[in-house]
Amino acid sequence: METLTLDTNVLNDWAWAEGRSAESRYGNDPAMRTKLIELFKQLKELRDDGVCELGITNQIFTDYEKDVGELPNFIEEMIGPYVSYALPSISTFPMIFPFVFADEDEINAIMADVFPHSKPEHKKHKSNKKDAFQLYAHRVTKRDIFLTSDKRILSARQVLFSKWNIQVMTLDEYIAKHTLSLNPKSPPNHGFT
Repeated sequence: METLTLDTNVLNDWAWAEGRSAESRYGNDPAMRTKLIELFKQLKELRDDGVCELGITNQIFTDYEKDVGELPNFIEEMIGPYVSYALPSISTFPMIFPFVFADEDEINAIMADVFPHSKPEHKKHKSNKKDAFQLYAHRVTKRDIFLTSDKRILSARQVLFSKWNIQVMTLDEYIAKHTLSLNPKSPPNHGFT
């Protein structure tokens, strides 16, 4: 069974697609909502068929800058029925047991590989640091695939895999991978019957 970590943006997409969130995403494009509804339906089927396990890291609290019990209701309602916490968590607040102490040097190295031009004075630096924590937390939990729609993370997928053994995919790619493996193209007939 493949273990997946859903980036916070993927969980937000899922909530938005199902109408759980009032947040505006993708300009509230109905075609995008329909596409995401279908992709998440297929992801749930893969999960329910035992193909994959869906998880989030405790870094969801950092992304929302909230504590236990303070996440948006639409996210709280998804934890359990939709996704579980990937363990061990890392030692950022709040900690979920069991946990391991975060290695700041490794987090900074991941950040340098994914966001090489991010400096503390840049407006996106804080957001980039949160993303580096997410990737580090995924690595610590030893999960197979990190699902995200974050373009910066996706553009760094080669270095993340070769240097950190973090496989990154989009939801579309993950579903396509399993659609192809479940429905391979028929071999050519070559005129033989």
